[in-house]
Order: sequence, then C-alpha cells, then structure tokens
Amino acid sequence: MVGEILGLGQAKARGGSAPRKERTMKQMILDYIRNEYIDDDDDDVVLDENTKLISGGIVDSFSMVSLKRFIEKKYAISIPDEEASPEAFDTVNSIIALVNRHVAKKG
Repeated sequence: MVGEILGLGQAKARGGSAPRKERTMKQMILDYIRNEYIDDDDDDVVLDENTKLISGGIVDSFSMVSLKRFIEKKYAISIPDEEASPEAFDTVNSIIALVNRHVAKKG
C-alpha cells in the first residue's frame, strides 16, 4: 500500500527497481506539478514520469521558470539558463536526468 502511494509498485511491476533517491525525486516533482499546474477538476489529465509537460501544454514557459527555481532550491543546485530548455523540462524523467547531472557535479 505505501509502495503504491510512493510509486514503488510501478517499478516492481516493470521488473526493475529505480534507486530510492530517484523514486523520491520523481514523486516530489510529480506532486509539485500536480499541485501547482493541474486544476483539481482536471480529472482527465494523466500525469506520470513520461507525460509531456511542455509540449503537452501542462507547463508553460513561465511555469517552467518556477519549476526550475523550485528544483534548484530543493536540491541546492544551479541550472544554467542554456540547459533549462523545453526539452530538458518536458518530462519528469528528463528533469530527473538534468538534476542528477548537476547533483553529481556538486560532488
């Protein structure tokens, strides 16, 4: 039950298991997007780690900036503007990859 709430069951169902840090990061980003950019009455919006955020119209350019700032504060990183592209922020998976690169650079 708790695993399902945190999205842990999905990784197990696919036969793999994502590292705990990524599951936590994934859920945190999904929750932020759901709370900030999806209206409560938008029951038809499916949101997972592969949902197209920018190209799908869920996150616009102004929202992308606030999402970037949220992630930078949460993970104490700085993402250069040239790396904060619509492609880099188009899915939660691409955001996680971007964050992991910058966390690794921090050491």
